[in-house]
Amino acid sequence: DGDMLWSKDADGVSHYSVCYAPSMKRGHIGPAGGHLHCDAGSYFMVDSPKFCCRNPRMYINGQKFEAKRKVCGDVLAQFDPDAQELRFTKGPTTTASQDQIEAVRRSGYDHLMPSPLAYEAMEEGKDWKNVLHAVCQGLMGTLVQWTHSDPPDKAEMCSPGTPPVKGQGYSSWTCDGSYTIQNMYHCCTVDGKLHCARSFEDETQREPCSCIGIGGPKEEGEEEHHAPPQPAAKQADSSLV
Repeated sequence: DGDMLWSKDADGVSHYSVCYAPSMKRGHIGPAGGHLHCDAGSYFMVDSPKFCCRNPRMYINGQKFEAKRKVCGDVLAQFDPDAQELRFTKGPTTTASQDQIEAVRRSGYDHLMPSPLAYEAMEEGKDWKNVLHAVCQGLMGTLVQWTHSDPPDKAEMCSPGTPPVKGQGYSSWTCDGSYTIQNMYHCCTVDGKLHCARSFEDETQREPCSCIGIGGPKEEGEEEHHAPPQPAAKQADSSLV
């Protein structure tokens, strides 16, 4: 996974580099020969959160079926039971340009990145709409959270293309609350080759890299990931995906 290291020079210009274990954040130890310095202007960030259902279960003809594995969506929505309205609230974001998105598609990191369907869901806007006119979005589906409920924290996991809350074709998982798995990637090119890392660090820190291994993308982890504050992300346009 490695670390993406950031610093600013005296002129206020940002510089980025990638550090793989066992290299030092400051120094030149390890097979990578020190930092891999990013090409100027090539850094971008992708935030790809997963919104997951606690204790997912489904009832079919009065029979209860429990999920055998984790049930998560790539789009988050809110449902107001009083107004019977729903809105999409969160999904993937990126600071990448169209060219950078295309570079990801050609790289070994493509399977870690958000689906274009999840980006498209957010482009519908965050306005409230009648739930009868709503359809769950994304590639993995939409986690719907009630704005208020008794008991509290009511939620459901809605498959893409199906109606949320109720309606013909309704087939959502019932949840005992929900949680979010953060998946943030920091990417740049080094001599034209794409590199991505999960961790984002200030280069002035002097500890050794907390990397697991050298190079290459890894499968998504199940634990929550927390990074220091990042440059503000912008919502991706459909033209980028």
